[in-house]
Amino acid sequence: MVQQSSVEKENLPPPPSQSQPDPFTPLHTAPWSSTMSQDSVLKAKEHIQKVPKKHTIEDTLIDFHKSNTDAINARAWEESIIKKCQLLLEEFKAGVWNRRSTKRS
Repeated sequence: MVQQSSVEKENLPPPPSQSQPDPFTPLHTAPWSSTMSQDSVLKAKEHIQKVPKKHTIEDTLIDFHKSNTDAINARAWEESIIKKCQLLLEEFKAGVWNRRSTKRS
């Protein structure tokens, strides 16, 4: 067998088992969209959840204001109905209203 000089050994490429892959050649290629199963895509979409928006202090204050305003409006509405009923009762007692008709006499 012929011995190789150290200079020749340095110029030889490494054996295939020790060679590194070419960085420009992809090791694995992604499947084409036509080969992907539509069922797996739909199944994956079902498991994706939207991240809820964080509730800030401003949001909390707005919620408090809205609930208080709604409560004030509801109470004012109820009080107006009570006042209307009391007025109608007083008018009925005074003889302004008739039992047989809802029109004033």
